[in-house]
Amino acid sequence: MSFVSQALPSLIFGASLGLSAGIIPGPLVSVVVAQTLKHGFKEGLKIILSIPLVDIVRVPITLLLLSSVVVEGNSSMGWLYLIGAAYLFKLGYENFFYTGDFKLNKNAKPQSFLKGAAVLLLNPGSHLFWFALAGPAMITGYTVSIWLPVAFLLGFYSTFMGINFVYLALTSKAGWFFKSSIYKYTLKALGLTLVGFAILYMKNALAVIL
Repeated sequence: MSFVSQALPSLIFGASLGLSAGIIPGPLVSVVVAQTLKHGFKEGLKIILSIPLVDIVRVPITLLLLSSVVVEGNSSMGWLYLIGAAYLFKLGYENFFYTGDFKLNKNAKPQSFLKGAAVLLLNPGSHLFWFALAGPAMITGYTVSIWLPVAFLLGFYSTFMGINFVYLALTSKAGWFFKSSIYKYTLKALGLTLVGFAILYMKNALAVIL
């Protein structure tokens, strides 16, 4: 099996999760948009750049915790896969049936790196993502090759940060884009993709538990 054929599924999975995590307006996007509207492009950019600065600490800690309690073939890995599958189904459902328009969080008080870091660290869903989805995927990939988790991270951050850059660039024209059919159909397509990954996670879970 070639390197490309090994790494490509991890790259696609990471990219799909990154795009899904970023495309629906959430706390981080609201802060990015609010910061940009109030203080300009540069301050919104600082919020986006806080993402890797937080995760460069959070991701190794998550992987260390997982690797200390999860071993290959252990049923705990299967239960983590089931939790991950449930979370993917939730994300897929939210994407497919999302009908709202983008709304700015009026209560957001964006500052810069510290505010972006706070939003990431105080969001339970963000921690669940790394513990139940990304962490197990990276550990499993590492048993095959170190390049699989690298490919996953490359796919995830390229789309997750990329979509936040798009929000940043489109802030001044947000009205038409977030109400457009392109935006809504993209969400539906992502929803179906995530359901597919959820089914794969369930298959992995059953293979370990049963």
